[in-house]
Amino acid sequence: MRRCFRGIDGLAVIVVLCVCPIASCGGSSSMGDVGTDLQADVVDAAAETSDASDSLDVDVYEAPPGCPQVAGAPEGDIAAVRIEPEDVSLEIPVGEADTVQFKATVVYGDGTEFELPAGDFQLTDPAVGYMFDTGEFVSADNTGGESWVTLTIGGVCGSAHLRVTQVWSDPGDSGIEDAAAFVADTQDTKFGFGSPELLYPPDGALAPGDFPPITVQYLSDNPGDVGIVRFQSPAARFDFLFDPAKAMKDGGYAVLLNEAGFHLLPTIQGTEAWEITVLAVSVSNGKVKGTPLASKGREFRMTVQKAGGAFYYWNTGGVNGSIRYLELGKKESKPVKLPIGGCVGCHSISPDADIIAVSPFVGGAGFSQFNLALGDPITGKTPSWLALSAKEQISKSFTVAPAFSKKYWTDQVKRIVVPSSSSGMGGGSGLYSIDLMVGAVKKLIKGGDFGSPAFPAWSPNGATVVYTSGSEGGLSAFAINEPCKLFTVPYNDGDGGEAQPLAGADVEGVLQYYPAFSPDGLWVAFNRADDMGKYCPQAGASSGAASSGGTYDNCMAEVYMVRATGGVPIRLSKANGEGSPGLTNSWPTFGVTLGKYYWIAFSSRRDYGFLHKGTGSEPTSPQIWIAGVDPSALLLGQDGSFAALRLPYQEIGSGNHIARWGVPPRPPM
Repeated sequence: MRRCFRGIDGLAVIVVLCVCPIASCGGSSSMGDVGTDLQADVVDAAAETSDASDSLDVDVYEAPPGCPQVAGAPEGDIAAVRIEPEDVSLEIPVGEADTVQFKATVVYGDGTEFELPAGDFQLTDPAVGYMFDTGEFVSADNTGGESWVTLTIGGVCGSAHLRVTQVWSDPGDSGIEDAAAFVADTQDTKFGFGSPELLYPPDGALAPGDFPPITVQYLSDNPGDVGIVRFQSPAARFDFLFDPAKAMKDGGYAVLLNEAGFHLLPTIQGTEAWEITVLAVSVSNGKVKGTPLASKGREFRMTVQKAGGAFYYWNTGGVNGSIRYLELGKKESKPVKLPIGGCVGCHSISPDADIIAVSPFVGGAGFSQFNLALGDPITGKTPSWLALSAKEQISKSFTVAPAFSKKYWTDQVKRIVVPSSSSGMGGGSGLYSIDLMVGAVKKLIKGGDFGSPAFPAWSPNGATVVYTSGSEGGLSAFAINEPCKLFTVPYNDGDGGEAQPLAGADVEGVLQYYPAFSPDGLWVAFNRADDMGKYCPQAGASSGAASSGGTYDNCMAEVYMVRATGGVPIRLSKANGEGSPGLTNSWPTFGVTLGKYYWIAFSSRRDYGFLHKGTGSEPTSPQIWIAGVDPSALLLGQDGSFAALRLPYQEIGSGNHIARWGVPPRPPM
């Protein structure tokens, strides 16, 4: 650990600096009766000394930092309180503690001084550590920051500056043996010609506490002999060292951060926002040579709140594609066993992840129909509790993407809400409640909407279903090719009711689709595309021609949120990213945990640094990205989102869509 103390030059008498009540110097007191009695003795002693201070002619006395400024001269004979050392900087390795011994000296008006053996020492920020009446300071665990040590005697306040920095360093593959000593010589940096250009993570990203370590990516013409990825905050500094030669790949530099150090970031108390920079350091004889070059800083946030869960997504690799799941924090995705063959279309996962619902293309050429099938995601077996009449209903054509609710998915009852039709491609469909164990089938929409429902989402409490409504004849199973709106319909234990447009997601002439309820049921996230996207290069075709031009793979898609009861829609501009619209930010789903933040997963064709980058009319294949959203900002009508991060360990060479976020699958009994 490093210490830096600065004292007061000389022994000259200090003029009166401040007058303040004892309680006004802030902080929490650890002083007992000893300190109180001693203070009284000091004040009494002051009354018996000479009254040279009576001749002072000062109207306002500037208080030392940490002490309030007070008008008027002191009434007693104490001219000042001096605390030494007056400036202390501690660099403490994370998980360790350090101590500093402060001493206080009372300076009287006649120039005499008295060193206090104890006193009522205070900290303006008690979180940085503990002060004892003896003047001993002990740092707190995993807490840094800036504070003032103050002491008031006879109405006169003195202070000393204290800074505590939690530090962590990892030599990585840099070849540096003493990383702590090495980084101590890299505190002075400069930005200029040859400085690294940071590409990833994006500026303003937020990661949950259980997010896997990120791969920092940058470009540099002068990488130096040792590279450092630095996370800096007012309370802490983390340094990840690496060998640039080993990090070089495909014309850039990619550094996978040390997992232990990365997951220590959110443990620093009171620190969520960090500045991340990349340093290029020249080395001579094992020592830092010259001033390191540093990239421009970016803000990176990491919260103690975890996201948890697993992502069930459609992966386009292979002949017919597949559904894979990737548990957050795991380093490898696994295939989901499907209950039916064919080219996989839309899918859903039950709240407890014991059932995967898929609607593959079947029936020959032309995608003549979809059939819904239910199975265990580990074994692929159809559940034994599935009633025959329910199985017949879900096997009808164009039964796609069912919705689940925790309210109606227990050991005793298992229901889904799903669009279903038997009239073939482009035919009108209905929205049904299907009791899978009993076999009862009920149509939900009793009026208010005469379009074709698709993409339903069921509120967590089971009271409301939100869905997309397209014009009659505009529905083609997995896509709506005309302007569409969101509607809500009450569930009413399966009896349904009148449908109503969801205000804020019912704008005329645009696409509004793929809704999802927040885990508390207060908000609905959805896709909106103000342009049909028929000629957008980001649609994926080398010619620049579009996909369907509707809801399917629309390159103009962006993520919005609106209150579940309706309101002004909020564009999540930070999550949508630079270059949006045009990135195919599609099919948002919410994480399973509740806390300070919401977590949203969606697919996007944005660049992932230089490791997955589009060129010209060929964009990147879609990947799963995760963004945090602050609901307190949403309540003010503001964009509460943060920049999105790519989900690590997903397949980078194929397209990944529809990240259904749920709990990890349970092994079969």
